[in-house]
Amino acid sequence: MRTVSIVSVLLFVVLAFAIFPFAYTEKPNIETMKEAPGYVIEFKGNKLPKNAEAIIEECGGTPTSMLPELAVAAAMPNGDSAAFEQALAENDAIKCFDHDYITEVPDSLTIPVAEELVEVENGPDFIDPYYWTYQWHLWHTIEASPTGAWLYTTGSPDVSVAVLDTGIDYNHGDIIPNYDFVLSRSFVPENLSTPQLESDPMDYESHGTWCGGLVAAAVNDNPDDWKCIGVGPTLNLVNLKVMDYTGSGYFSWVFEAVYYAVANDIDVISMSLGGYLPRGVARSFQSICNKVFNYAESNGIICVGSAGNQGWDMDWVHAYYVHVPSQCSGVIDVIGTDIYDDIAHTAWGSNYGSSLHGIAAPGGDYAFVKPEWYPPITWQFWYGLCFSTHAWTTTGFRYSWKGGTSMAAPHVAGVAGLILSVNPDLSPAQVRHFLFQGAEDLGMPGYDEYYNFGRLNAFNSLEAVQNSRIRGAVVW
Repeated sequence: MRTVSIVSVLLFVVLAFAIFPFAYTEKPNIETMKEAPGYVIEFKGNKLPKNAEAIIEECGGTPTSMLPELAVAAAMPNGDSAAFEQALAENDAIKCFDHDYITEVPDSLTIPVAEELVEVENGPDFIDPYYWTYQWHLWHTIEASPTGAWLYTTGSPDVSVAVLDTGIDYNHGDIIPNYDFVLSRSFVPENLSTPQLESDPMDYESHGTWCGGLVAAAVNDNPDDWKCIGVGPTLNLVNLKVMDYTGSGYFSWVFEAVYYAVANDIDVISMSLGGYLPRGVARSFQSICNKVFNYAESNGIICVGSAGNQGWDMDWVHAYYVHVPSQCSGVIDVIGTDIYDDIAHTAWGSNYGSSLHGIAAPGGDYAFVKPEWYPPITWQFWYGLCFSTHAWTTTGFRYSWKGGTSMAAPHVAGVAGLILSVNPDLSPAQVRHFLFQGAEDLGMPGYDEYYNFGRLNAFNSLEAVQNSRIRGAVVW
């Protein structure tokens, strides 16, 4: 009997490899993030020493950012990088250091549209008809609507959601009412070789404007002028620019923005950015990443990150690569779904996997068949993408359809803002709990690799918060 069992197992293994010859047998071919010319440095102790800048200068570098409460700094070598690394390694005050890395806007589908082509078709009287027609991902999928989540709140102006991205077009009519001109700022240093004023938080790429509008585009009295709405149309929107007009930036800029968010009592940060690092490489950089986001979470900030658009099974990839910041400690990882509530994989491909421990949300995708529940309209396949604001500075268009996990993350960030609007005393762990509790259980019952804790539902989450006896946690 034992011989038969062994033969059966061997036969099964042989058949499995014959049917799936490359599944989980070869290292995935993934383009990893490029090293930046600068470095991130962690000092020993709980805080930066008073002479941290002098130490960096003595090692042959120029400090570019200092995060005192984290004992972390960023610096550029003045000359030879190898000599700078050697000096850092020999300095007793320094715990570890690593190259800074370049983060980029993930590839996504984009179809910009001129204002005059955004038509009104059969919108109900009680809501902006443009929003109702095109933003299915709000009123249908996550139930952010006057008959859904907004019965509880449209968002408190005392709750701040920051978008860490390419900036935001702060002149956009849908964005101006909720835009925080005081707290918004750019962490991108001025580049005199380009005409763009990168130190200005204006968006010269459009990705950040899209994400910002999805979070908190305002209710407008005249939909003939402005034509979309956000998950929380009365939330406070903060623009923290960490990428330039090319859609790329240094992670040290992201770290600085997160540190700034803590110092300025921002409640939620949304990050539709990132890239891959090989396991076992840049360990000090990954350690500093985790330290930054743990610091944010421990200070009451809900951190949200997009899972990536390569369509990878991260349970397989996890053995070889890590996606940052979405897989960093303290960050809610967001998977993207399409208009049919399927994991979006045909055009841009959401990453997925049981190891993500996250949540799914609408990311949009091309849709060639109009869903039965959609209002009467002359259907176009791009209507399956998600609709939001676009930066006029890039193309002259103010609206666009986009698809990607970049679109999914701000849905979750917006709902986190709504949850805090109902109960501002909730801790990040409690907000995460209510996001997961309210999610629609799709796919296999319970937690699964494609939707993780489920697909986001704003109404369910706010109802759970409203009915909860939890009074929140004091964050010290």
